[in-house]
Amino acid sequence: DPNTQMLLRSRRAGMAVALSRDCLHVETRLTLRPVIPGKDVRLRALEREDLAVVMAWMNDPETRATLSSWRPMSMAEELRWYDALTGSKTDMVFVIESMGRMVGSCGIHQIDWKNRACVVGIVVGDKADRGQGIGTEAMRALVRWAHKELGLIRVELEVFPHNAAAVASYQKLGFCLDGRRRSAYFRDGAFFDLLVMSVLPGELKEVL
Repeated sequence: DPNTQMLLRSRRAGMAVALSRDCLHVETRLTLRPVIPGKDVRLRALEREDLAVVMAWMNDPETRATLSSWRPMSMAEELRWYDALTGSKTDMVFVIESMGRMVGSCGIHQIDWKNRACVVGIVVGDKADRGQGIGTEAMRALVRWAHKELGLIRVELEVFPHNAAAVASYQKLGFCLDGRRRSAYFRDGAFFDLLVMSVLPGELKEVL
C-alpha cells in the first residue's frame, strides 16, 4: 500500500531526526561542561569518576610529602569525602586539565562568606607535568575566579618552606608572605614550619 509505505518512511525519518537531536544534545552538554579557563589550562568540577586518579596521586609518598595529607586514603574514604564535598557551601574542588588531559586538582576551601576569605590548595599529580608552569597557570585561574566570581578578598594558602618551587610559583603570581607558623606540622618524627601567604584583588599578576 503506497500510503502505508509513505507513513512508515515518515516515521523512520522522524525517529532519525529525534535520534540525531538527542545525540546533539548529549554532545553539546559534554562540550559545554562549565569550566574555568586559564592560559593553556582549564579547571572543571571534580566528578566521581575522577576519584581513582586523584587517590593514586594523593597516595604517592613523594606527592604527599609536599601536602598536608599525612596518610594513605582508601576508596571508601575518598567516596565519603566526595559525597560531603558535593553538598558543601564552603569547599569546592576542581580538576586541572591541560592539552585535554587530567593533570592535577585544585580547590577553594574554608570559605568565610562574611569576611570574604578562603584557603586554596593545588597538586599537579603527574611528575612529568611538574615544572612546566601548569600549576602556576591553574592557580592563577583559580585565584582570579575566587576574586572576580565569588567576590572573595583574601585568598590564603600554606606551604612548606622547603618546597622552593611552590614558594617561587606563588610569589610569581603575587602572593605575599604574611608570616611563618613555627613547628606547625609534625611528619617523619620532626616538626616543620609552614609559610602563610595571601593575595588580594589587584595583587594577582596576570599573564603578560
